[in-house]
Amino acid sequence: MDNSVRISRIYQGINLQKKRSHKRIIKRLPLKFGISATNTIGFTSDVSPVGMFIRTNRGLPPETHINIALETPSGDILHLEGIVKRTVKYSSHLGTIVKNGMGIELRGSNSNYIEFVKNYYD
Repeated sequence: MDNSVRISRIYQGINLQKKRSHKRIIKRLPLKFGISATNTIGFTSDVSPVGMFIRTNRGLPPETHINIALETPSGDILHLEGIVKRTVKYSSHLGTIVKNGMGIELRGSNSNYIEFVKNYYD
């Protein structure tokens, strides 16, 4: 079975864009995350005011509460809290086609983060 068939089977019946209430902006930003300490390195692949996708090979199980320290392009660190909604893990040969990581729903309100993300909307 070639990779395109595998990927279409993986995403068969899933339309995540329809489930989202906010448009996500493609943005690669460095961050650290963890359950208590933020000691695991990752990157965002997209962000919205209410969530983000974290690229990592060390995804946590769904429903795990995590802390995130997101570094902005200006060097500011934004401290966020979230919950893992989905984790994507594929073997290394699919990892080049399908992104490994976690879909995060942010909890609480961080006005600096919301303002930062809204600057990318137009």
